[in-house]
Amino acid sequence: MLFTFETRAERHDDAKSTYWLVVVPQDTADDIEDIPVPRGGWGSIKVEAIIGRTTWRTSLFPSKRAGSFILLLNKAVRSAENINQPGQLVSVSVYVLGTPASANFT
Repeated sequence: MLFTFETRAERHDDAKSTYWLVVVPQDTADDIEDIPVPRGGWGSIKVEAIIGRTTWRTSLFPSKRAGSFILLLNKAVRSAENINQPGQLVSVSVYVLGTPASANFT
């Protein structure tokens, strides 16, 4: 299943690292939560993510802090799509993998 949403990029700094992420809007997260797919480590869900012209395979991770799923944005994605300001609006599509229809998704 394909989900498209707009959200804001966030930069998270902690003692060990700095990373960027987007939070999946709650209504979309609820719909994704209902899909019967195998879960990975930490309750993750495998997806193919698309931002602009950049497509990559990754996972959505449940976040108690956000009360939703989060999608991490690595440096290559941020650079390719000019995501460089916290709070920047980002249009994201995620295709949930592991469903029967995802076998035909390329």
